[in-house]
Amino acid sequence: MSTLKQYEIVLPCDDNLGRTNARALAEFEKFLLNHNNGFTRNARCQGAWKDDTGKVYLDELVPYRVACGADAWAAILTMAFALFNDQKAIYYAEIGTAHIVERDAQIKHETAHHSRQWRD
Repeated sequence: MSTLKQYEIVLPCDDNLGRTNARALAEFEKFLLNHNNGFTRNARCQGAWKDDTGKVYLDELVPYRVACGADAWAAILTMAFALFNDQKAIYYAEIGTAHIVERDAQIKHETAHHSRQWRD
């Protein structure tokens, strides 16, 4: 069983000039698969933020969840800024601890647990 941290990053569907980020989103997903072996893409959502001049930006966003270590997360965040290069900031949250349990490990755990029950 691996214990990792779970992060969520929220990326815009369009850049600040209204042009689609479809290619950047596809490249980001490709990076996550190649660098981290997986991700979860959640349903699109909407958000708004205001810059220092008071201009309000309304965004359609794609949230991604990733389970990884701190070094891998730093690389993911660096890639997000490289692909979404007009972004002044990128929102992310450290959600908490994530566990990945492989089927064989779970079966061994359950077998050992049931064996102990029979002896007790």
